[in-house]
Amino acid sequence: MLITIIVDLKNIENYLKNKEIELAISELKNLKTEQEFAKAYYLFLKYNLDEFVVIKTAREVLKNENIMINEAFEYYYKKDDIENALFELSKSKDENYVFYQMLRLYSSYGSKTYRYIEKYKGDYVFRKAIFRFLITDNKLDMALKYASDISDSLIIANSYYENGNYNKVIEILKNKNDKFSKRLYGLSLYKIGNHEEASKTLEELEPETSAISYMKIGNYQKVIKLSKDTSKIIFSLFEMKKYKDVIKFCFSDFYKECFLSYLYTQSPESVISYFKRTFPKAKNIDNDIALYIEILNTSDLETALNFFYILKGEKREIQDKNLKNLAYAIYFERKNNLVEAKNYYEKISDDSWIKPFALYKLYEITKISTYKDKLIENYPNSVYSEIVRDK
Repeated sequence: MLITIIVDLKNIENYLKNKEIELAISELKNLKTEQEFAKAYYLFLKYNLDEFVVIKTAREVLKNENIMINEAFEYYYKKDDIENALFELSKSKDENYVFYQMLRLYSSYGSKTYRYIEKYKGDYVFRKAIFRFLITDNKLDMALKYASDISDSLIIANSYYENGNYNKVIEILKNKNDKFSKRLYGLSLYKIGNHEEASKTLEELEPETSAISYMKIGNYQKVIKLSKDTSKIIFSLFEMKKYKDVIKFCFSDFYKECFLSYLYTQSPESVISYFKRTFPKAKNIDNDIALYIEILNTSDLETALNFFYILKGEKREIQDKNLKNLAYAIYFERKNNLVEAKNYYEKISDDSWIKPFALYKLYEITKISTYKDKLIENYPNSVYSEIVRDK
């Protein structure tokens, strides 16, 4: 049998050499397998003849239109016949082969390729390969039509999520019940501000995010049940006016809600003790508390709190520019950056209640007598004027 095949192929090659094309074609009908036809195909290629005749004969002889797909694809690809090339790919059983040929088509013909894709639905393998190709090119709307299972839907939904198209994620995953889909669905609800639905959807899958949604809608009992985040628990207890419960969570970190809970329910000594606990790095904590009380007397609680957050090295906004400059001046002075400290002290305006203190600090930092003279002359009754008179 092997000898017969070799003879048949040898005869075909001899006919092609002698340009006896009709005889070569007639000899094709003696071949028995797709592999033999594939060899003959490459002989026709070698002698620059129309190789499709081999494909056509193979399909007639073997009575199978789904053979020599790779060769037929190459034939149409060379001829710039995208439609027929895709038709051949749609019959393939090799997902990777289809995927990489799609990349070739797209690199050669660009968006023209898309005009023909939907014409050929193909089987599961073809649809999977086309799906991969469309996802690679970020053609998500088109890829959705080729999604074969839940994992495909998730891939598309995740791409939409990363692109910020949360409504599309919700549309795709709305009726999906697996936990991965529900999680992404819930996170998308959260992103668009639908906290009523997000809170319920994410309870088991993303408890901390669910807790934030419950905070947004005022269901603080759920926040306390779900969250392990101390700040969320403290905030929720405070909103529920459970001040003594708030205090149970108040240790070394500073929280506005803790400070107020101490203020509402405890002695002044407890407030000062909490303040000292949460600002342990301050050089002179008693002066800090005095300054804090002074700020409270002249401004609101939020300003006072933001002032001390700046001292802790956090960026906060204060509407009163003089207070903001004072906070940064003290912060840099404690960092031993006296140049920056001096700059901020100098920014404090003359009509501010802080100015005597600022002049006093400027004199201490620079030892320039001009600051001392200005302090005594302009603020003779200030406690800081009395201090520098003796120096």
